[in-house]
Amino acid sequence: MLRTLTVGCLLLGMLAVAPADARAPIEVVVKEAYIDLHTGPGRGFPIAISVERGVTIELLRQRTDWIEVRTARGQRGWVHRSQLENTRRLTDS
Repeated sequence: MLRTLTVGCLLLGMLAVAPADARAPIEVVVKEAYIDLHTGPGRGFPIAISVERGVTIELLRQRTDWIEVRTARGQRGWVHRSQLENTRRLTDS
């Protein structure tokens, strides 16, 4: 649990530190049963799609506690950081 939380915090910290044009998107694999991608950064925005476990997503940018992500199919949406706490970077084993 602590390792998972640490990995999640590190991922979000990396998004916040580097300028958008100077960093490559961070790729992670969804570990939850699914995550909901909203059309905007907040629960008041409708859910555009749900992404299932095992799907690779790119973390693009952060706005408050919301992360904009993109799937391999090019679908974009916003997910609350709490849903990413169990994700792992592809380079982590």
